[in-house]
Parts: sequence; C-alpha cells; structure tokens
Amino acid sequence: MARIVFIEDDPTIGGGLAPTLRVLGRDSQWCGDGAAALKNIEASPADLVLVDLGLPDIDGFVLCRTLREQAPDAVLVVLTARTGEMDVIQALECGADDYLTRA
Repeated sequence: MARIVFIEDDPTIGGGLAPTLRVLGRDSQWCGDGAAALKNIEASPADLVLVDLGLPDIDGFVLCRTLREQAPDAVLVVLTARTGEMDVIQALECGADDYLTRA
C-alpha cells in the first residue's frame, strides 16, 4: 500500500485530509511542520508527499529540496494557495514533480 505524507500547518486542512485518506484505505500521515515531516519520512519512507509551501518552521522550497534528497523515489507534489508563476517554477526547480493550487 502506498504511504502518503501530507505536510500542512493548518489543522483544519491537515487534520481533515489525513483521516479521510485513511478511511479510504490509504496509509496516510499528517505532519504540521517541516521538521516533523522530515523525521517522519526518515523513519518510514513515503511514496507520495504533499507539501504546503507556507510552513512555520522551514521554507517550503528548502523543504522540497531536502525531501527530494531524502526521498528521491517519492512523488513530491506541492499543494498550496500560492498561485504565482515564479512559485511554480521555483517549486519544480527544487524537486517537486507537480504543483497544485487550492483555494
């Protein structure tokens, strides 16, 4: 079963998505900040990582670079409210496989 790690500091979003994915039969973990996510993925590799760029402790772009090094085989998707073209370009240059915006 694919393991999904969702990195999001907003508990309304993170606290809702991970349990929903588990109900759907997915092995999912919500991490509220970048440091917790790095520890989590180091302890148990992820197949899919969803990253919000606006985290309280680590710049989202730096986190993408670190995740790409730490989990080179994981699919890394940025899921953020940022819609700027330069944000998309920078995220992809930092190792993201895709970039999705949310309202």
